[in-house]
Amino acid sequence: MKAARLDRSVTIGRPTVALTDSGATVAGALEDVRTLWCELVSKEAAEAQREHGASTERTITIRTRFVAGLAPGWSLTFDGNEYNVTAVRELGRRELLEIVAERTGP
Repeated sequence: MKAARLDRSVTIGRPTVALTDSGATVAGALEDVRTLWCELVSKEAAEAQREHGASTERTITIRTRFVAGLAPGWSLTFDGNEYNVTAVRELGRRELLEIVAERTGP
């Protein structure tokens, strides 16, 4: 991948697990893992009907250099918005990743 295409910044976050006093595990806050340069491949918005009314689902697809361990369920901060990673595809052999993520906020 040409470095000139990596013109956007993205921060990758991993969900943490915390233990309660009783020993049960609960989802904790997100821990920022690293900030990378990426290429925006596509940005889509679709409207869907929910129980509480219509909502807009925003999806982005980005490409970045390979990051070991990145998986669905992690989070991205891109252009000031939080996204949940829904799919990760490896392009090449440990060379690039194509990441699909859905926006979590309004």
